[in-house]
Amino acid sequence: MMPAMASIENLGLAMGIELLIGAERERSNSAMPSHIAGIRTFAISALSGAVAVSLNEIGIYPVVLGLLVILIGIGYWRSSINNPGMTTELALLMTCLIGGLTVTQPTLAAFSGLVLAVLLAAKKRIHDFAQYIMSATEWNDLVLFTAIVLILYPLTPDAYMGPWNAINPHHLVRFVVLIMAIGALGHITSRTWGGHHGLALTGFAGGFVSSTATVYAMGKLSRDFPSQTHGAVMGSVLSSVSTIIQLYFLINLILPQLTYWASWPLLSGMVCASIYAGAMGRLAGPALTVQEPLISTHLFQWKAAFTLVSLVAGVMLLSAGMNDWLGQEGLLITSAIAGLADAHAIVASMGSMVQSGQVSVGQARWPIMAALLSNMLSKSWVAWHAGTPAYCVKVVLGQFLVMISIVATLILASV
Repeated sequence: MMPAMASIENLGLAMGIELLIGAERERSNSAMPSHIAGIRTFAISALSGAVAVSLNEIGIYPVVLGLLVILIGIGYWRSSINNPGMTTELALLMTCLIGGLTVTQPTLAAFSGLVLAVLLAAKKRIHDFAQYIMSATEWNDLVLFTAIVLILYPLTPDAYMGPWNAINPHHLVRFVVLIMAIGALGHITSRTWGGHHGLALTGFAGGFVSSTATVYAMGKLSRDFPSQTHGAVMGSVLSSVSTIIQLYFLINLILPQLTYWASWPLLSGMVCASIYAGAMGRLAGPALTVQEPLISTHLFQWKAAFTLVSLVAGVMLLSAGMNDWLGQEGLLITSAIAGLADAHAIVASMGSMVQSGQVSVGQARWPIMAALLSNMLSKSWVAWHAGTPAYCVKVVLGQFLVMISIVATLILASV
């Protein structure tokens, strides 16, 4: 591409990004008695940055930025009485920086401009989320989780240790962080939209937090509101869909070699569970509005997280030991036992053993499926313990149909 044509495209990109941002600021500040910048000012700021970088002369770009900062300061001083916020001023400075970036790194500039435009346009939604949706407890949980991700995870040693070299602390923490992040997204989804969409979304989102806890909570709901039994069954079965999606996600990240092999049986299980949940939904009575989270008011269940760390570490040790003692049969026994408590812990164990060379990728397949199937059996027991007889029968039937679907697909794929 000719240099002149490339420069024109870069200037066009700068104009396009900043016209988008300027239009948003123009609309957002239209009710203000005075504001320092509109659509033309933002476009000029971006062009100034792009032209200054394009001239490629030492000192021009910093001078342009310095002059812009002075002008922004004067504008803020004149308008701060009526509009004390600094969002528009900072956005104007960013447009100049992004304009310069379009010349050297246009892809990064386009992404930065899009992120800035979304942040500006989503002002009300972001404020509502921070003030009314997320509680103080959940914000505290988020801060602690961020510390784990930014401090604990990088410092954890990435080496195999312990008996049979079974445990890699770095992989262990990564697995738990993934599980907690998925659970947090499910919790936020349930808190944000679950109350308006009833038991279906509450059950589905709750399954990412804890499918077993969701089955138990729905069982208690069926006892308190017998007319909602079919809706509670629907939520319970949809939580199993979440379990399968979460399992697929973890396999794709930790054991990507098994992604294709696991796709069809997991997909068949999701389809079967969704159809059964849909049938229960059609039989359900008037929708019940969920006022509070059925599982927890915390963004993360820290006790469950520490329990999961212990469980995964134990499964890693037990899997390595049983594999050394009994081979593949020992792995199947371990995974079936571990699956009664959690369907995902075995993925971390198999991933660790494959990377350390203790088992092959092919040997890691069946323990993962064995853990998933045994986990469905444990949910059936929870349903019997927590809910009404009608709830128990329908949940057990749903789990049984999903298990049959997964096993049948595995058999057909092996033929």
